[in-house]
Amino acid sequence: MVNGANVIEYANPAFKRITGYEPSEVIGLDCGFLHGDDSEQEGLTSIRRVLASNLETSVVVWNYRKDGALFWNQLFVAPVPNAQGLTTHHIGVVNDVTDLMNYQEQLEYQANYDGLTRLPNRNLLRDRLQHAIETVRRRDTKIAVVFMDLDGFKTASATALATGCWR
Repeated sequence: MVNGANVIEYANPAFKRITGYEPSEVIGLDCGFLHGDDSEQEGLTSIRRVLASNLETSVVVWNYRKDGALFWNQLFVAPVPNAQGLTTHHIGVVNDVTDLMNYQEQLEYQANYDGLTRLPNRNLLRDRLQHAIETVRRRDTKIAVVFMDLDGFKTASATALATGCWR
């Protein structure tokens, strides 16, 4: 940090591969430009807190590449002390974790939605119902639940898909 700003003093070739920016384009800029308009992310709040305390942290945040594409980034930030032990700089290590985040999102979708109908499944129902129950308990109100089960739906749907028609 220089004069309260998070000015980039050095960027290596990996930075270009990840962000699309040449190191010469970003030297002297506040690293916040990568966040675009998304500067209120929870991870960024954590980073600001540890920078002020000269601690280290690792968070996952999203940033934007030079072409505007969003990417997920695991950011490790640590203070760099001088010979007297005073922090003069911070080092940030960026790892592109976009593929991992997309995979996790895909797994979460598969866990909560039916693959055939793309409708919410019982797992998501259970989660939402639990949340609704907690809410009505806090507000001392009531809740109603309607549950419908279609007998043989998956079997009929699979048959229809295999034959290309609905019965």
